[in-house]
Amino acid sequence: MKVKKELTELREKTIDELKALARELRESIESERVQSYFKDQTSTNNVQSSRKKLARVLTIITEKEKEEKKEAKQK
Repeated sequence: MKVKKELTELREKTIDELKALARELRESIESERVQSYFKDQTSTNNVQSSRKKLARVLTIITEKEKEEKKEAKQK
């Protein structure tokens, strides 16, 4: 249920908002990796969940871009 709610919220955003979110997620993944390397080994779950969320965001971006191309071809 949590993932479905998250997906509907992500699908409501624009492509630019999603790209900004993807940028933020990449930065957080990088910082979490560094933290887990130097400090805390328990934060690897955070990296994994952030990577999954990033994959979802990138998938939705691709879907929206394909929809826009389809609509542009129809006009």
